Amino acid sequence: LSGYDVAKTLVIDPVLSYSTYLGGSQGSQFEGSQFGRSIAIDSVGNAYVFGRTDAADFPITPGALQSAYRQNICGEEVHGPCFDAFVTKLSPQGNSLVYSTYLGGNLDDLNGGIALDSQGNAYVAGSTNSSDYPTTQGALQPALMPGSCELGAVPCTDAFVTKISAQGNIGLGRQRLRNGTYIIEQLSHCDFSSCLR
Repeated sequence: LSGYDVAKTLVIDPVLSYSTYLGGSQGSQFEGSQFGRSIAIDSVGNAYVFGRTDAADFPITPGALQSAYRQNICGEEVHGPCFDAFVTKLSPQGNSLVYSTYLGGNLDDLNGGIALDSQGNAYVAGSTNSSDYPTTQGALQPALMPGSCELGAVPCTDAFVTKISAQGNIGLGRQRLRNGTYIIEQLSHCDFSSCLR
């Protein structure tokens, strides 16, 4: 940039590279709801979106880790639909899905944060009270810890960490951690092994 002249009006001509909706319309009891919680961008411009949905027709790619929404009812006071988390990888142009999958079990699976490593693996963390959230063999904690919260009506929430490969395959599975109720809100962008130190 050359020198800045304070006497001249600054003109910026922004260009919208892309903007798109991401969601479905068919909820289990109410209208389908989608909430994008976290986004990460890799070195070539793919956008990774981590959120939650109760839509049975959320856009899912063929061969997804989980192709169907688990339409259950949750809530002690207000009986509403349970949410599944979703992970969607959009192309750099924002006009196609590289992969998109539901991620959840029989109750609420709520998104927290997402981080990427240099190979394009996505690490997602959140909270769940699903007894059948997908885990991998040898997981640190393969099952929901026993106990109930909210006046004994609902299982307590465990945190989960899931690794999804650049191609959309599950790599790490659920790693549950709990001594009470934990809700993971955010992951930082880092090489995941350094996040654990």
